[in-house]
Amino acid sequence: MKKIDAHLHLVRDLASYKGNGRSNALGNGLVVWDSGFKTRLFPAGWGDDAFRADAARKVMEDHDVAKAVLLQGILQ
Repeated sequence: MKKIDAHLHLVRDLASYKGNGRSNALGNGLVVWDSGFKTRLFPAGWGDDAFRADAARKVMEDHDVAKAVLLQGILQ
């Protein structure tokens, strides 16, 4: 049975600014903030510094997801 992803974000450029300062892509879905804090914003293998529609479509196909609800958001 196909699934529906109820919460999908696309990421054009993995870079942002918030209270901790700027974030910069480290590759493979990882970012580092000016404070030195590092975190993974999307799973390894999904993209180095972006997660765009073509990558999302492939992930959806790999996991039998038929549709997704695309949400707009900002990284804070």
